[in-house]
Amino acid sequence: MKTLWGGKAALMIAVFCFVSLVPAVRADILYDYNSHYTGSFSPFEFQFHASDFLTVTTSIPLADITVIQNPSSPPGCALTGATLVDPGSSSFSVGTFWSAGCPFNSGNAPFNDGPAVSDGIHTIANSITLTISGSPTTTTAPEPSSMLLLGTGLAGVIWRKRVR
Repeated sequence: MKTLWGGKAALMIAVFCFVSLVPAVRADILYDYNSHYTGSFSPFEFQFHASDFLTVTTSIPLADITVIQNPSSPPGCALTGATLVDPGSSSFSVGTFWSAGCPFNSGNAPFNDGPAVSDGIHTIANSITLTISGSPTTTTAPEPSSMLLLGTGLAGVIWRKRVR
């Protein structure tokens, strides 16, 4: 009499364990925008994370931004969002959006030392920097197709045992 844990079932479980531990790649990239500009606006800095290097125009809502320093002048100004525009080109830009208390509601900082699709520091006349840092990290996670394969195989083994 054969048992449920016979040769084929044990082999199937061993294959599942091996396949389900295939590494999955996840990246955590930090973008840090720092304005040292001292014209009509005092210095400010903000950061945001992305799961991978951004290669297309991307809007970043305030909920995804960590404000390191809001400008102290003009009074009442606060960052409300940002956009990374065309980071894959040699002349990309960072757009900023500001609260109603500011004398203007948006700004644009054009960088001409792109593209901004890898680690590096991009600068505009030593007054504004965009620092991109991070690297992909490998994590072990079960693959959904492996889980489906295991479930289907176990259901087949159980069904076959019941038929006998």
